[in-house]
Amino acid sequence: MDALALHNAEAGDRTRRAVPAELAALAALPLLLLMIDSDWIFSGPHRDAWVYYGYYENAIYLLRQFPEHYYASRLAVILPGFALHHLLPTLLANLALHLALYWAALLSFYFVVTRMFGSRVALLAGLALGCHPYFLREIGWNYVDGFGIAYFLVALLLVTLAAESPAWRPLLLAAGAMATALLSTNLFYGVYLPLLAGQLMVLGREHGRRVPLLAAALWAGLGAALLFVLFGFFPRALGRDFFYLGSSLPIVASVGTPNIFYSPIHTWIPDAVWLVFPALVLLGSAIVLARARQDRLLRWSQVPLLYLTLLMLFLQLALDRPILQYFYYPTLLIPVAFLAFAGQVSQMTAGLPGRRFAALAAAVALLQILPLCIPLLLALSPMSTLFPATALLAFLAGLGAVLVLVRKPAGTGAVLFVFLCLSLSQLLVRQGGSIFWEFERHDSDGRGLFMQMSQAVRAIERFDPSHNARIWYGSGEKDGFIYDAVASAFLLCPRMINLDFPKLPDARMCDGIELGPGVPVAVLSADPAAFEKADAAIRGIGLSARFLAREEITGPSRGFAITYLRTECSPASGNGCTGSASGR
Repeated sequence: MDALALHNAEAGDRTRRAVPAELAALAALPLLLLMIDSDWIFSGPHRDAWVYYGYYENAIYLLRQFPEHYYASRLAVILPGFALHHLLPTLLANLALHLALYWAALLSFYFVVTRMFGSRVALLAGLALGCHPYFLREIGWNYVDGFGIAYFLVALLLVTLAAESPAWRPLLLAAGAMATALLSTNLFYGVYLPLLAGQLMVLGREHGRRVPLLAAALWAGLGAALLFVLFGFFPRALGRDFFYLGSSLPIVASVGTPNIFYSPIHTWIPDAVWLVFPALVLLGSAIVLARARQDRLLRWSQVPLLYLTLLMLFLQLALDRPILQYFYYPTLLIPVAFLAFAGQVSQMTAGLPGRRFAALAAAVALLQILPLCIPLLLALSPMSTLFPATALLAFLAGLGAVLVLVRKPAGTGAVLFVFLCLSLSQLLVRQGGSIFWEFERHDSDGRGLFMQMSQAVRAIERFDPSHNARIWYGSGEKDGFIYDAVASAFLLCPRMINLDFPKLPDARMCDGIELGPGVPVAVLSADPAAFEKADAAIRGIGLSARFLAREEITGPSRGFAITYLRTECSPASGNGCTGSASGR
């Protein structure tokens, strides 16, 4: 038996053994991380995250009223959150949604790697993935990238199983449904689809069986069509278009046009810590691809990262799209980077003694968890204030892991050294990534701030269930970015007066509609004189304001209050005011 056949036989033997202890460890990992620091599972004050929270609260109204917004096409994000937030209280719904995404992504990754490189490699790589700072951040907030990562890894597991199973048809049917879920999360996530096809073909050949490509495409296409039809019925039942993806098509069409957010690389690359881990693994991939001439699975494990990296570089450099400039899209590299990393780790674990592996896995887990604890001791001095090129420092800290591949050592010492380098690098990533410090000014209380903001959203809904209330706040106030996020739950402009409280230079609101009498207004401001200032501004356009109530929203953002009022005709205005509302 040649070396490749022997490797395949050993891998096949390992994949047939269930490892309950390893699965239990990975399943318990997010619960342990929640006890250490739960901030990762709560959305901070970011506009888009709170747009989707608004859909979780009011999907039926928003989908019916604003079908033209591209958010409305992302039903694979909206519908799970909407269902959970109407079945469970807010806190439990948030935990259930994001823990489900975490487990779906991590356990799918574990089973994929188990079938490719064995359960030991899968556990070690899974521990690293489960503690990766950006994996936690993306899985934990109400934005689309965490959903995309989870759906891709579930689809990857399904095609992996289909490649080795005689019962491949239902597996590909489900994989096709996951493909629709990916596209219904973000059309750009279609970049994952060639990787699913490649996984099916490569693993099919590895197992000595080839699924008929035409039949495979038909079954996957059927699954995709079924979920598309199910999703389409939802907006159709609300009186909107069955083809719900239509509102996202203008974004795709704009790929070749200049982007106002694009900046030259030298202005942002020193702080682009989200690129550190993929860059390190990419170096390792170059080494592996240069050496692994016989191991088809090992070579294939490196290809997805190379493919996505080249695609993103093309979009960034050739089309001037800010695809790498912010972490929202580079996080798509996380699952493929860890798949490549698992292949690289597999080169070091062949001779590990079984009775010592549990101790090694425990040490690796500790090394990966520590970076999530140590920043708490450094909270007064984020690394970005100490070193001007945080990404470079984090990259250099992790470079030792690549040097191990160059030397080709194996055994416990090599594995521990790789994960130690990774741990140091991730610590610096945590220190340098601004998103990991978003709760710092609010007592590092992510749960408290999330609940305070969700309480504000529900308070405005209670104030005016008819959805006519307008929101008014000053983005320049101390907590203006929090007010901005709360307003995002109502899709901003359609429900705003403006974001320059208390200024009101004319009677036109954010969406160009004239402010008239009878409009309910919620003023977000910590200023105790918020009503008086609002009334003065409204009188300046010939109306007046009636005070209705003031509600304190308790939480780590001190002084957060909502002042409720209603616009009225001013007797002295002489402007022909009739008392009819023109708030929409």
